[in-house]
Amino acid sequence: MIYEPLEEGETLEDTTPPVLVSGDGVEYVLPYIQVFDYGTPSSVVLEDFADNDHQNNLGGAVATYKGENYTEGGGYWYTFIDKLGSSIENCTSPTLAINAYNVAEAIHNNEICLDINIANDASGYGGFGSNILFEEAAIDLSDLTQVKITAYGSGSPVGVMFETTDIDRTVQDGWGNYAASTPITLSASPQVFTYNVSDFVGEEYSAIKGDPLEPHLHLASKFFFQLKDGATAKIHITNIEFIFEPDAQDPDTLRVAKFDWKNDDYDPSFVFDLSKVGVPAEIDQSEPYMDWSTAILTPAPTVMEADDTNIPADTGINNWLSVDGTKLRDSHGRLVRLTGVNWFGFETKNAIPFGLWARDYKDMLQQIADTGFNTVRIPFSDYIIDQSKADNAAYHLGELDITINASLNSDLNSSMTPLDLLDKIIEHARDIGLKIVLDNHSRGPDKYLVEGHWVTEEYPEEKWIANWVWLAKRYKDNDAVVALDLNNEPHFEAGWDSDKASNNWNEAAERCAAAIQDPAKGNNPNALIIIEGVEGLNENSPAVDKYWWGGNMKGVLTAPIEIPVQDKLVYSPHEYGPEVYLQPWFRDYRFPNNLPYIWEDRFGFIYHLDMGHLFVGEFGIKNPSPQGGISAAEKWFDEFVQYMADHREGYSWTYWAWNPNSGDTGGILTNNWEDVHQWKLDKLSDLQAPMIGNRNGK
Repeated sequence: MIYEPLEEGETLEDTTPPVLVSGDGVEYVLPYIQVFDYGTPSSVVLEDFADNDHQNNLGGAVATYKGENYTEGGGYWYTFIDKLGSSIENCTSPTLAINAYNVAEAIHNNEICLDINIANDASGYGGFGSNILFEEAAIDLSDLTQVKITAYGSGSPVGVMFETTDIDRTVQDGWGNYAASTPITLSASPQVFTYNVSDFVGEEYSAIKGDPLEPHLHLASKFFFQLKDGATAKIHITNIEFIFEPDAQDPDTLRVAKFDWKNDDYDPSFVFDLSKVGVPAEIDQSEPYMDWSTAILTPAPTVMEADDTNIPADTGINNWLSVDGTKLRDSHGRLVRLTGVNWFGFETKNAIPFGLWARDYKDMLQQIADTGFNTVRIPFSDYIIDQSKADNAAYHLGELDITINASLNSDLNSSMTPLDLLDKIIEHARDIGLKIVLDNHSRGPDKYLVEGHWVTEEYPEEKWIANWVWLAKRYKDNDAVVALDLNNEPHFEAGWDSDKASNNWNEAAERCAAAIQDPAKGNNPNALIIIEGVEGLNENSPAVDKYWWGGNMKGVLTAPIEIPVQDKLVYSPHEYGPEVYLQPWFRDYRFPNNLPYIWEDRFGFIYHLDMGHLFVGEFGIKNPSPQGGISAAEKWFDEFVQYMADHREGYSWTYWAWNPNSGDTGGILTNNWEDVHQWKLDKLSDLQAPMIGNRNGK
């Protein structure tokens, strides 16, 4: 199969999406992998700003981080603005203040339109833009010759800019802005503005004033529109075209991303017999992503211990959890499970959880509990902890470039640090019975994608462990902080019991857990220790041994984790569907019947071999199936929820994400940060467990 780009003038709604014809005879709709709306032999074009399905490139309408190059899971639109009274609103009625979290409200008739008012005529600024990556389109910035923008509107001229991360120059933080020498002059009728690469020169505050954008660059981080110094404008963008030198080898090739894979011959009558133990002989043992010759599928248990629905009354005693074989029990011995959501933001440059410009944090937590969840997994970065511990005034809430509505969060003040806010969230969660999982998502803010390893140059292992010891001691008497997720999604070179000791995540996790539980250090034998898997067991693992980042637990078979307080150990894979990445097993005719075999091989054996309790820290789905069909994403999600339900006593989980601003999965919340996607809750409701409670132990 091949993913073709859209034709000029088409939207996704105009096309027939690609499908996988499965061995069970069902056609499953696959995600449409595209990076621009359509392409020509010499350009790529974006013109449907209402389309929210562009992945990892310029496009889409939902963004996340205010004024920074952060987008959770993809490259969508964002806004940025000073804190001097400037404003950005949509152009339609009723008017609405637009920030990076609701840019979708600025889309009308497939155009993006913003009314920008820069209040301060000395140092004010504001604008909007998108991350751009050309790598998936078989082109890079060195091929770029021109940019054409179709726009109309009224008001002041609007600057057109690139911001790059690969400028081969020494500037603060490695960033540099290049502004077009001539801005867009708006008129009532759409006009086409054409810029050559040489028109983009260093902006005055970028330390590279006057130097042109060098065409040797391989990556542009942002392409954006900006107003400064008291300017006002209402601008409509209808079309952006990036024009490149034609491919000398194949000048007629469309310069857009295509996705190819082999066309398997399949027998529509072939269906897996899941009643058998082991793998049917008919299965092709040469598949690159699964060693079918050794795969074992144990039948789902027919008798399981049920969740205990009798929530103990308050006793004033902490209610900690412990692992009993494959089960999780509270201090009364009741069978419990952590079933919750991820609320992210602390791990980003935002420095606090997203959404507090629209909601009170207490109201947010209460809604999480009211929708049936009993746990919140909170990602954070080491950097934010360090800045808070040092009481760095630059990281007080009043100084951060964040959106937080002080009137809605009245018990917060401008001198608080992000860690103070975390304390407040934990305190209220404890009061209403929610459990908290602290997730060390990255060392630096927004670095979870590129780090891979628990050690960086800025954060050697000793510093990473020291932060965990400090946090463990801080919350050792607070039973709301029920679990510590030591490192999110080890990947790239991170291994498990490999020949290279410095890459062995399992051994580093054991060292960290030992320090946390050591009476002379963290002195916290109470919290669960959550240890995730890896991508590949070895640095050069073949594809057959790889899986989602953090999702591969196969190393546990030969090198299980050992910690001082062993009944606090929980293993944690992450599991995602084809919306995040179209893995080979999603485009194989054996789908969806191959899924249980893959899950058993990667992590499910831990339950069936009685090796421990599992906590699926992340899994999620973005879109429902199209009308009249069923998507591979929804089929995967339904199958995985059922898989956990079949073994529910052995599985805790937190859905990714509560936030709507995840580019990969969206959220339980809709883009207004108040309403919920009921269809997602309906799919999860039967898998949710009762509240566990705090200070109700024995």
